[in-house]
Amino acid sequence: MNSKLLAVFSFMVLAIILASGQAGSAGAPVELAAGDRLIPPGLPAIISGTTFTDGRPINAKLTVTLPGGTQRTKDIPISKEGRFETEFTETEAPGVYRFVIVSADSKTRVDGQFEVQSPSTIINRVEQAVQNFDRFNDRVEEAVDDRIDELPPSDPKKEVEEDFNDYRAWDQSQQVNKEAAINAIRRLRDFANTDPEGAAPAIASLGAWAEDVKDEIAERDTRLKEVENSRGVCEAINLASEGMSLLLAAAQPWATLGTIIKTEVVSRLTAEYTARAAAQPPRNPQPNPETEFGWRGDVTRQIRRLRTLTEDDPRFEDKKEAAKNTVDLAQKAVEGIESFTKALPSVVDPIRQYMMKDLFRGYCVAISGPIKGTYEETHRAGNQIWWRTKLTIAGKMTLYYEKGKGYSAKTGIPMKGWIEGNVTSVEFDENIFLIEEKPVTGTVVLRKKVPALHMKTDLANKGTGTALIRASMPGAYYLNYTAMMTDKDLTLKQGDAKFDFTSQFKNRLIMVGADNALPIPIVKSFDFPIQPAKFVIGRSQEEKDPTFPIVVEKDKVKVDETWTRNASLRNGEATVNWNFSLKLETER
Repeated sequence: MNSKLLAVFSFMVLAIILASGQAGSAGAPVELAAGDRLIPPGLPAIISGTTFTDGRPINAKLTVTLPGGTQRTKDIPISKEGRFETEFTETEAPGVYRFVIVSADSKTRVDGQFEVQSPSTIINRVEQAVQNFDRFNDRVEEAVDDRIDELPPSDPKKEVEEDFNDYRAWDQSQQVNKEAAINAIRRLRDFANTDPEGAAPAIASLGAWAEDVKDEIAERDTRLKEVENSRGVCEAINLASEGMSLLLAAAQPWATLGTIIKTEVVSRLTAEYTARAAAQPPRNPQPNPETEFGWRGDVTRQIRRLRTLTEDDPRFEDKKEAAKNTVDLAQKAVEGIESFTKALPSVVDPIRQYMMKDLFRGYCVAISGPIKGTYEETHRAGNQIWWRTKLTIAGKMTLYYEKGKGYSAKTGIPMKGWIEGNVTSVEFDENIFLIEEKPVTGTVVLRKKVPALHMKTDLANKGTGTALIRASMPGAYYLNYTAMMTDKDLTLKQGDAKFDFTSQFKNRLIMVGADNALPIPIVKSFDFPIQPAKFVIGRSQEEKDPTFPIVVEKDKVKVDETWTRNASLRNGEATVNWNFSLKLETER
């Protein structure tokens, strides 16, 4: 296909995508905050979040469906800042509680749920989550070991085998710390039998952790399955490195568990029982009836009063002893977890770095470097701009091929690789009333532009975190590529996206109107979609598979290119401008 036909095709696709912007929707957006997920009976479930108001006191409506199907409804006050929080206290029955929050204008709803189970059931789930997470990381270790085994014999392979075996031995030595955590969790289950109310907050926090870990394992399992499948020598090293990133990321859930045990068990129980002990009456008081009651006589009443003074919680000493034992085991667990999570990076990351550099270069040749650019969309109504979005995007391209394959630069060297990066800046302007009618009555009290959430740091080129961590950042992307390199040029072919901007990566406009004739505010939201990175980068040139000249200096290959593209659609109603640069160099 020639370049002119490619250009026409690109414009057609671009026009279709740009025409798919969403219209404004009536209703105040409602967002739930992270809340209770799994709690013991009787503990109130906290439901909170945010919305938009005109500053007047209004209510949202909460409807909770209990496990048996009965529904409870209550109004939730919304602050003038748009925040709300309420407790749902009817949580005695075990099962799943589903709830719906409807905005004050009845035009927006958000659904959620939480679960009530016995303390024993929740603790069993927490213990199971710890064990499942540990087994998951065992699978990661096996996958990394398999990828290393695939490599042909070499000194770098021998070195990484020794280092990885040392890591596995260290990890095995950490089982005592993991067992300390499980022992503390089991002890909390026993403590719940003695003091259910005292144990409830810690059990609820641990229950939420168990649900989060279950979700985390499911998400990481997708990455692990990639590591478990080999596709060649260079790929095996990259996958082994990604497996080490998964092992490095194990620190986060463990650290969170340690924080919960430290805060909710050690600190809170210690403070609570210290206060309760101070509030207990003396165990063996010796009151003088004359001075205590101020008169003589009525021996029965004197005896009754004396008994009241000497009575305390008959089970308090048992509870206090149970709390002390629970805190002691929890403290050991915290110390063990902190020791493990503190040491983990220093054990794992050097192996990961060695794989990415020395081991990879022992088998493969790579060229890499930054790709940077801007992407700007401008939409007009007549001759005036009503919507403009500009992204600054950064990334790092890596291309590689395996040594010893007899490739010739004259006939072409096939390469594989990727671009990994993120959006570092989002500009968003709007003049919505050029296409939307202004309210006839009332006043617009809030007109809030909400640019897409993003990180300002060029994560890939600065080496911030691991690929696994960077993938979770807003505005992150990872695009696969293949290439053909000759002694004169480099031709790129874009593949699929390993991950790209999510549907939540978008600009938003919130407008709140106040009208004294109406009891509630008028809220309308507009979503402005952002094209995915695959489109932003892939369409930055008219050619589908762009070719760049290369410069060879001794044994080093360099690419240094800058390009722009401008497109005008629908008689100028929309224009798109790209400005990009790419710098690649042989890694040393």
